[in-house]
This record gives sequence, C-alpha cells and structure tokens, in this order.
Amino acid sequence: MERNATAVTARQLMDALIVVTPWIADILQVDMGFAVTDKEKFIIQKDGKTLNLNISPGDPLKPTSASAEAMRTKKYAVKNMDASLYGIPVRLSGYPIIDERNNVIGSVGIARNIETWTGLNNSAEELLQSSGEVGNIINQFMEIASKLNQESEVLQEKADEINKKFKRTNQILDSIKAIASQTRLIGLNAAIEAARIGDVGRGFGVVANEIRKLSGHSNDASVEIEKTLNDLHDDLQSITNEVTSINDTVISQLEKAKDINSRIERFEEISKLLLQLSSKL
Repeated sequence: MERNATAVTARQLMDALIVVTPWIADILQVDMGFAVTDKEKFIIQKDGKTLNLNISPGDPLKPTSASAEAMRTKKYAVKNMDASLYGIPVRLSGYPIIDERNNVIGSVGIARNIETWTGLNNSAEELLQSSGEVGNIINQFMEIASKLNQESEVLQEKADEINKKFKRTNQILDSIKAIASQTRLIGLNAAIEAARIGDVGRGFGVVANEIRKLSGHSNDASVEIEKTLNDLHDDLQSITNEVTSINDTVISQLEKAKDINSRIERFEEISKLLLQLSSKL
C-alpha cells in the first residue's frame, strides 16, 4: 500500500493496521481473516467466524502465499484455495505495504470464505453444461421430428395420387359395367331373334348364349374388382388418417421442442450471467 497525500508513513500505516486487526472484521461486518506481515513472517493474524487458518504470530510466510507474491511483485495478488487445505474454499488476497523509498516492508493478508461463491460458480457451470446437453438432445429431436414431418408430407402426397388413381379405376369399372350390360342386352336380343327364325338360327343362338354368359362373367368380375378396390381404398384412407394424425402430432411436438429449446437458451444465458457475477464476488 503506497503512501497517500496525508503524509502517513508506510510504517505508521503498518502499525495502525496491526492495532485494528482484532476488530477490523467486526467493524466491516464481514466474515474474513485479517493478517499483517513483515517480509518474512506473520506479525498478527485474526481468523474470521468460519475461517481457521491455523496461523500464529511469528509463523513464516509461505513463498507461494498471496502475501508473498504481492510483496514480490509489488502488486495486489489473489489466490483461490480449494477445501482440501482449510476445510472450506478460501480466497487469499495480498496487498504489499510499500514505503516512501518504494521498498516493500510488509503486507496485509485477507482471507475470505468463498464457499457460497464456489457453490454458486459450480452450480452455474453445471447448469450451463446440463443446458448444453439437453439443448443438444432437443436439437436432435427437432431434426428427427422435422424429417418425420417431411416424410409424412411425402406419404400424404403419394396417398393423394393413389386416391386419384382409385377414382380413375372406378370410372373404368363403370365403363366395363356399362359394356357388360350392353353386351348382355345384345346377347338377349340375339337369342330372341335366333329362336324366332328356328333351326336356321340355332348356331347363332349358341353364340348369343355364350355372349350373355361372357357378359355375366364380366359383370361379376367387375363387381368383385370394385369390392376389392373399395376395401383397398378404405385401408388407404385409414393409413392416410394415421399419417395425418402422426404428422399433426409431430408438428405439435416440434413446436413444443422449439419452445423448450428457447427456454434452454435462456437458461444458458442465465448460467453465463451467474458465472460472470460469481467471478466478481
């Protein structure tokens, strides 16, 4: 800490900090440990409410400590320690005390319980990771749903084409029925005419009977074909209805997936914001 405009010397500042060390945490209403050191050892140290660093006056400074780094670089230094050392995660801050000749004569060390910060940071990172994983799953689902939707539309188009062909086939069957009916009528008239002319028309009568039989067979076949086509049409209509229902369901789920995806993106934004905020604590 450099001398300010009040002309208080670095030594006087250091002595003042030593005096207020036992009360500074209570004065600031902050759960923190506070220590003043010279260049080699702790002069005084006060633990916080939840902090017990097991440091006593006279204990040597560790070369890797924040205070040692601050004195070495003549700059503020900070180090975050996990719970393995003190039982809880701790942030150690070091401030160099620099005299009027720009020489380091000591340091101020501050230790803060960052258990809440660590929990918040870890939760934010976990939330961000989980959001990303769920987002990937939703994106995959959306791709599959979109593909199903496209395939359903193709099936619907094919079903429409088949329906058109069914209509055309029914028109052809109607023509066959009409021809069969007309042929039967012709055969009947021919049989009547053959009977009228007697033995001369006997051969013609046989042909007339065969024409009538053929007409009957044609009519029976057309009726059977019509029945089969109607059954196929009903089956196709059932499939079409199922495809339509599936397509509607896919579209509905796709919209829901888009909504979920937008919410997940919002979660990711919140997670990133929490990480930013926790880094400033």
